[in-house]
Amino acid sequence: MLPGLFKWSYFVHSSDVPEDLLEPCIFSLKMFLRLLEESSEHILRAMGHYLPGQNPAVANYTMTANCRMKIIDALMNPKINRPVEATPFLKKSIEADTKKLAKEGLQAWMVNPGLFEAYGEALMATDLREAKLQLEKALVGAEGPHGIMIENIMITIFKIRVNLVAVFSQLGEDVQKRKSHEEWAVKYLRKNPFIIPEELLRSLLLRKGFPEHPVLTILGGPKWFDKRKTTYKNNERRSKMCRNCGQREPAKTLSVCGGCKYIWYCSKECQVQNWKAHKVSCKEMAAELKKLELLKLADPSAGERSEDWIKWRTSHHGVPIDIAMHALCLHRDPNRGDTHILWYGVKYTPDAGKDVGQKFTIETAGVFKITDVLTEIEKSMNLNKGEGREFIDEILGELKSSKRVEERQSLPYVYMLVCLDGHPDAFLGSGGIDRDYMRRTKYDPDWRKSMKKPPSPVVFRRSKIVDQEHIF
Repeated sequence: MLPGLFKWSYFVHSSDVPEDLLEPCIFSLKMFLRLLEESSEHILRAMGHYLPGQNPAVANYTMTANCRMKIIDALMNPKINRPVEATPFLKKSIEADTKKLAKEGLQAWMVNPGLFEAYGEALMATDLREAKLQLEKALVGAEGPHGIMIENIMITIFKIRVNLVAVFSQLGEDVQKRKSHEEWAVKYLRKNPFIIPEELLRSLLLRKGFPEHPVLTILGGPKWFDKRKTTYKNNERRSKMCRNCGQREPAKTLSVCGGCKYIWYCSKECQVQNWKAHKVSCKEMAAELKKLELLKLADPSAGERSEDWIKWRTSHHGVPIDIAMHALCLHRDPNRGDTHILWYGVKYTPDAGKDVGQKFTIETAGVFKITDVLTEIEKSMNLNKGEGREFIDEILGELKSSKRVEERQSLPYVYMLVCLDGHPDAFLGSGGIDRDYMRRTKYDPDWRKSMKKPPSPVVFRRSKIVDQEHIF
């Protein structure tokens, strides 16, 4: 099985490595890296590592870079936490990138700020001044023209600023700089308490061997983690991203579509590129908003309920991302959102609280094959026969037109929201789950218990429709 370990450790995504295989992966990657660094071109070709006609310099750079980064990811993993051991691999990676990019007239930290962020973080254990230098370089790159185009750059910027606060605090200098980064991080977390992956957030603010992080102290100490609340506002901010390229604020300033008042774009160019896919749903949502305004004039009570419904379902309260991810078992099959649908039965609870997230409660939930419930979709939405499939295809088509879904960086899914008392009208919606976020999040088979009120199974009148959550 040893050859399998070597191949797997090289090709697997770092976030997919289970805890008990981290050490074996580090071992095999270190051995393979030695092979790449010490063997001749003849040996590497004979072993099949260089393909016929492949440029050996390009092949060696790519393979050694991949090996080093996977070793670094494993050593920097909070479960391993050996930053000192990762430092020489980071240094070599930076030297290789600097040499390569210099030929193109580029600075390595401007193109790959994440690498310098990792180097700075690793150096915090041994050399705070050098850590400060590398982190400040990383911040310049992350907030520069190349940086803002990098996937999930806001997580990198957050890590840099939080680590700089810790470094300045330990050094006891650059008070103004420290205060600036501190204020930025505190403001960001108050507005977005759940946007940074939980394990990463705790590893940054509760770092082993360091005193309590100043940012966490300002927030109220370790108890802040348990006191965080999910509100309509912070869920709305969490869901805001450019529909075309996936950029988020504050890396890019987003503007809402003037028609539907729901979809966001980072630029006119992205809006134009996505318009062909968004045009139909935009007009439908704009018409719904116009209808809502007329209803509020004719029947204020019904208008208020419909307004609550629109706000609730368009936030993460409608279908929380984590719930959708676990229910669809996307960890096992990332393509399941193409063939299965989440079905929710909800109840209007206007007196449960002032926040929009409390206005409706999910009472029933289930996962079904889209083909099994097309008739139920048509009945719930008052559609003609055959229109259910058309609606599904239209929704998935719009999602798949975005760069992120096209490149499989975001995993699309569809869901059905049905009010159990028949009002307001049922809603067929969609969403996308960041693939990297899914990799960083452990699968939760008990996702129902994590909801405020564990939902009951969905039961259709046609008893032959079977919940497919655990049927593959």
